[in-house]
Amino acid sequence: FFRNIDVLAEIPMHIVHGRFDQVCPLTQASRLVAAMREAGSEPATYVVTNAGHSAMERDNALALTAIMDGLPALS
Repeated sequence: FFRNIDVLAEIPMHIVHGRFDQVCPLTQASRLVAAMREAGSEPATYVVTNAGHSAMERDNALALTAIMDGLPALS
């Protein structure tokens, strides 16, 4: 399903997906995570929220903020 997943699997990925997203079905995120695991990599974060597609929805915003707060500072 994913071409060059081995290249993508080397990049630290944080995935936040709303279970009620009608733009990108949840199966797309699930397939990406499964492909990464098959390639021997685990996403840095994989969160499924009770939101839809928008990063502005409360649950998505909270998950994204928590991820960003945990990233190292840029210097």
